[in-house]
Amino acid sequence: MSESVASESTGQESAPATVETEGRVDAETLPLFSDEGFNDVASGDDLHSIKVSGEDKKVPYDELIVMAQKGEAADQKFRDSAAVTKERDQYKSEVEELRRNTESLLQQLKSDPFSVLKHQSLGLDVDQILYDKMNEKMEYEEMDEFERENLDLRRRVETYETQEKEAKQKRDQTESRTRQDQYARNITAALQEAGIAATPDTVRIAAGHLYRSAEETGSPTITWRQMVDQTKGSLKEEARKVYGGLTPDQLTEYLGDEAVARIRKADIQKVRNNFNLNQPDINPEQVKRTPKTQMSKTEFRDRMNKIKQSLA
Repeated sequence: MSESVASESTGQESAPATVETEGRVDAETLPLFSDEGFNDVASGDDLHSIKVSGEDKKVPYDELIVMAQKGEAADQKFRDSAAVTKERDQYKSEVEELRRNTESLLQQLKSDPFSVLKHQSLGLDVDQILYDKMNEKMEYEEMDEFERENLDLRRRVETYETQEKEAKQKRDQTESRTRQDQYARNITAALQEAGIAATPDTVRIAAGHLYRSAEETGSPTITWRQMVDQTKGSLKEEARKVYGGLTPDQLTEYLGDEAVARIRKADIQKVRNNFNLNQPDINPEQVKRTPKTQMSKTEFRDRMNKIKQSLA
């Protein structure tokens, strides 16, 4: 136990003293924090000095955190903007370099075409090309008039066939795009008529059914109504796979409150319609109403006894 500190015999009280017993300090005589410092921390009004645009300011710690977060966000936006600007400048530089190289190549082709044709990247044997052209020219000059006419005619026919082939390819491509656009419009109209939103996915699914029906014959063998029915089946199957295992809350989250409200409204209407259909068509005026009578306990017992006797 700690020893007490006695006052002097004169009767005057001595000042509080720190009493140590075996290396222990009395907690009451040695506070860990001053009241002033504790109040500053608890109040949260500690200010920090910062310099903004060369001006010294004092702001609370919470405001300092907010300022730091805003500064970091602004720095990130600045870095993103700088990256986009750098990428755009690099693209412009590449385009300008390509333009200069193209102009230089055209100028070189005009001034010295053989230096371009002999470049190793082309892999051309210019000497062999010139030799073949010279032989072709000499052979043409050695031909008689009839052979030259045949050769010229054959060349014109080949040129004509090549041009016709290219023109046919262009016509086929144009017709193919026209048919695709027409099919897309017909599919869109058929889906909208059936109440299905004509999104890229639904149009793709419907077109897939048309394409599969045309695999054997080369042209669709199903009607637009059949295409719509098959599309509905595909959409239902896909919806069951995606949404079939979800909880009501998850369905509300995915479909939205408005869609769920429409479903509930439709279900309530179905119940009302079924209730009205199951009710008999009775004219209230033709219903015979009997007055309600009361039965005493004695009458009730007598009636129950008669029923028991009839069943015995």
